[in-house]
Order: sequence, then structure tokens, then C-alpha cells
Amino acid sequence: MKRPEVKAKLSGDNNWRRRPSHAARAAEYAKEQSIARTGAGNPRWGGGRIVARHGYIKKSIGGSKYDFEHRCVMEEHLGRPLREDEIIHHINRDRQDNRIENLQIVNRSEHVAYHNREYAKRGGNRRAKR
Repeated sequence: MKRPEVKAKLSGDNNWRRRPSHAARAAEYAKEQSIARTGAGNPRWGGGRIVARHGYIKKSIGGSKYDFEHRCVMEEHLGRPLREDEIIHHINRDRQDNRIENLQIVNRSEHVAYHNREYAKRGGNRRAKR
């Protein structure tokens, strides 16, 4: 015995139609979920901050763009964008400590000289802690 075709009745009128296909329902569900899954709607949202390679913190500056947080903190403190020749040095060597008291603007030669002095103090061992 053949089963009758299942039809759904539209409310309010006498028109009959088939149920939407699985693919159509899945596409509609994905569309609804994509709206809620970006930014703060995503369960894995970390507040727009990520720990980047080498331990520096990057923060979201809009869309999918990120910038180093220590540079943003210093630019906000100075009230101007940093120049290309300005390097931000972490005084206590903690790359995630981005308090303004721990940041210092130096040029490349000053920065290299500082780290070379630190390197010499440790007896030429770059990996040794202070």
C-alpha cells in the first residue's frame, strides 16, 4: 500500500504546498546563525583581544583588523600616531604588561643598545632570565 503524500496547509487560505526541503531549511538556519555568530555574539569571543606570536597582545581596531595593544596605548597617551622610527619598549620585559608606566618610546639604535646591555649582563646567554 502506497503512503499518501504529506502536504502542509497554509493557514488562512486553501492553498497547499510542500514543506521546504532540508537544504532550504539549513540555509535559512545558517543565515539566522551567521548574524548572531560575529563579534560578541560568538561564544568564543575574547573581547577583541588575542595573544599574537611572540606573546604580544593584539586588539581589534575594526572588522578583521588588529593592531598591537602597546602601540595603541602609547598613541592614545601621546594623542598622535606613532612615527615609523618609534619603537615601544616594555621596561619590565613583560610583553603583555601594557600599562603606560611600563612603556617607553625609543628609536631602533637605543632599543638594540638596551638589549645588547641586557645580553651582556646575562653572560652572553640570550635565553637566561634577568
